[in-house]
Amino acid sequence: MATQAPAVQPPKPKRKRRSTAIQPSITDFEYFPKLPYELRSMIWKIPCFVPRDVDIWMRSEGEVRLTEIPERTPGERFLPNSYHTKSVPPIILQVNQESRREGLRWYRLEFGINMKCGGVQYILPPKIYINWSVDLLCVKDSNCISTTSLYSDTSFSKLCRDNRLKTLALNVKNFKYWGPIKANSFGIPLRKMSLSELIFFDDASSTSKANYRFEAFQKTKRNGTLSKVIQAPGVLLEVSTARDMIITSWDTYEADLEEKKKNGVEGLVTLPPRPTITLMRFITPRPRKP
Repeated sequence: MATQAPAVQPPKPKRKRRSTAIQPSITDFEYFPKLPYELRSMIWKIPCFVPRDVDIWMRSEGEVRLTEIPERTPGERFLPNSYHTKSVPPIILQVNQESRREGLRWYRLEFGINMKCGGVQYILPPKIYINWSVDLLCVKDSNCISTTSLYSDTSFSKLCRDNRLKTLALNVKNFKYWGPIKANSFGIPLRKMSLSELIFFDDASSTSKANYRFEAFQKTKRNGTLSKVIQAPGVLLEVSTARDMIITSWDTYEADLEEKKKNGVEGLVTLPPRPTITLMRFITPRPRKP
């Protein structure tokens, strides 16, 4: 009986050796300087319009007494505040001279202090870069909205309104303990801004973090529907209460303006459309265990 010859195994393909040559980095583009200036300018403009989250809060600079000014009341003083952030300056401003020049066409240094009282002028230069067209301004300290200076022509809300800020996130911690008067001190300046979206969040810390993100209270399933589980229901109640108080202040303010128009009062402010209000969770990364 003839024996069957064993099947011939096909030869295994030879494994290609990995090249030890250094691969060029994606950041290396030696022909970029040879491109026309108009094309390079268009390329530099692209990162300028990537939205950034710019956090901001206030800090007191201490007490300034006016005892040496004859026309002021003896012992009178004022408390200047300064604006601070942990957001790093845009990378486009740190590459080279050309990128910085192009970036400064869109980014502006804002939120400086220029206070005047009697013969005293208190100046702090602006330190926060912002592109008003696309950046989200995250107001960590709600006093930025309500606090107005008695000695300055510019305020936080007026600066945002004049530059047509589109998106603003506001920390509404402890709003539920406020009355109508304090709610109006926030609601009316917000109503005058030309915002497209107003985000309410709750964070108890006194200063901002360099890394944070916003997250919805309800997660979206793969099929597009919302889950029945609500994340942090206590926090959701806090921000919902703030939303209701702000909307009530808007209703009252708009009704008062309408009444004045009927009575023939001139020079009234023209309000922009109401922004969309979004309730979000404020999430910061947990510190790593050693």
